[in-house]
Amino acid sequence: MPCTTSGLFSALRWSWQDNYRNLVFFLREDARWHDGQPVTSKDVKFTFDLVREAKDAPTKLLAEAGFGPANPLKVEMSTRAIAIYLDFAAFVISEFKHVGVDAALKQIETAQWHPLATRREFQIAANLTGLGVDDPDANFYENYACGSSRNYGDYCDEQVMRLIDQQSQETDPQKRLALVWQIQKKLEEDGARPTMGWRVDRFAHHPYVKNLIPNQVTYNCCRLQEVWLDK
Repeated sequence: MPCTTSGLFSALRWSWQDNYRNLVFFLREDARWHDGQPVTSKDVKFTFDLVREAKDAPTKLLAEAGFGPANPLKVEMSTRAIAIYLDFAAFVISEFKHVGVDAALKQIETAQWHPLATRREFQIAANLTGLGVDDPDANFYENYACGSSRNYGDYCDEQVMRLIDQQSQETDPQKRLALVWQIQKKLEEDGARPTMGWRVDRFAHHPYVKNLIPNQVTYNCCRLQEVWLDK
């Protein structure tokens, strides 16, 4: 169910026509927004127009603040010195350069990374976090709650906190989902700790591996004390 630009694309299929002169989009009849409303062609056009117009917005904002090609905004991007963090940080730095921000990469050793982040000793930081699926509490309370030591941007909004508590106590799945979407929309509007991407970890095993019980928490997955091989 689409709720973001990437989600909207999941409601589409497209085809090049007229010898690749025209790109035609086909909208699924069952495509719905998170509130159940149908996705229309006007929604699709609005989204593409928004993405196109948004490309020039950062440059305009920087120019209004006095930055430009002769005087670029210089920032330091800190991240943990392991490959998966560095790859992500390099991507963000590349995107910064497209809009005229001169970002330098600062690699932090693993033993120092979390203490540095907890002390907020960074200008801009690229971080990864792992969560179990289907329960938003861990994400909301860890990353956006007022006073959380893992809320590295120190975002704090009393209205959001009330909504987080409310959704956590809601027993009706549909009502809770509606509250989660409301919180997510507010977080995105506020630019609270922007999420740049998502990754899903999966694993597979041979049929002769017995008694392996998957765990939804990535930090506590696949303990092998009771596992045995039937071969």
